[in-house]
Amino acid sequence: MTTPQYLGRLERKSEPDHGKVVSRPEDIRETIADVVEGQLRDRITDEVLKAADFEGPVDRVLREREQAILGVLPSVEEEIVRHLRDNPAELWLDPVRRLALSIAIERGAVRAA
Repeated sequence: MTTPQYLGRLERKSEPDHGKVVSRPEDIRETIADVVEGQLRDRITDEVLKAADFEGPVDRVLREREQAILGVLPSVEEEIVRHLRDNPAELWLDPVRRLALSIAIERGAVRAA
């Protein structure tokens, strides 16, 4: 098929669809299946986490770590300034994330309620 023939075919194909080319039926089916699967996974995950009271332990441990979070606030600005001076290409969030990870990971084991 020559280029002009191909372009003519595309034009004829897109005219009824307001200038848009509609995907093949198998691509449409796959897209629908992917969206349905994603929605089902999200809904079922939410239901399983709710049934397991996932948020309860998370909230409890976060409350336990609140003092540690408050404890780093007085020095965090100084840490950001030092980090950016030593690493000008990096983001200010890098030392903040590092502090947050140290609170989340290094402050004792997390246990389920």
